[in-house]
Amino acid sequence: MENLYYIRIDDTINQNTLNYLLTFVSKEKKEQINRYYFNVDKKLSLYADLIVRVIACKTFGLTNKDIDFFKSEYGKPSLNNYLNFHYNVSHTRNAIAVVVSDSQVGVDIEKIREPEFKIVNRFFTQPEIEFIDNTVAESKKRFYIVWTKKEAYIKYIGKGLYIPLNSFNVFDETISKKMQTIVKDNYVISICGINQGCCIEEIQESMIVSMCNQWLVN
Repeated sequence: MENLYYIRIDDTINQNTLNYLLTFVSKEKKEQINRYYFNVDKKLSLYADLIVRVIACKTFGLTNKDIDFFKSEYGKPSLNNYLNFHYNVSHTRNAIAVVVSDSQVGVDIEKIREPEFKIVNRFFTQPEIEFIDNTVAESKKRFYIVWTKKEAYIKYIGKGLYIPLNSFNVFDETISKKMQTIVKDNYVISICGINQGCCIEEIQESMIVSMCNQWLVN
């Protein structure tokens, strides 16, 4: 069970659809989503939660009411009572990545844009800085390759930013063999903790309501 789910979304929102989809998430999640100012941020957070719920229901034959999320002391989410179901989510402007596995996993997605090269000396190791090399044509993409690998790794470990970003090199063999990086639609996605060749499933935004109706309606 190793899959990456990828979804692109737009900035628009239908309030009736949003209100309907919010009925499938927890009270706490609903309150969190409603605190977001921008509509796209509401959808990013909501859709990520819904996709995990749909996958869990499909995989284990659960109902939505059976799903009980909890977080570790470092904030990494898990599905209570299903120790062999590991997942991680990441979202950036207009795109979401959700990865599921039967072992620990981490994922990060970033849109390729103008990076802050000034931070590399603070957060990156020398081999990573040399890989980026902001004089080469693909330096922007390379920056986000390193950045997403770092984020995916610390999420895989499950301790988040308790691990300094400059304390490890993502090209070290012990880390790189756990890592897969994909460039798609001007986004970079890195996954840590799965085998190379992870299956990618693209979900259209228009499918979200029908997926919830099929799997989450009790």
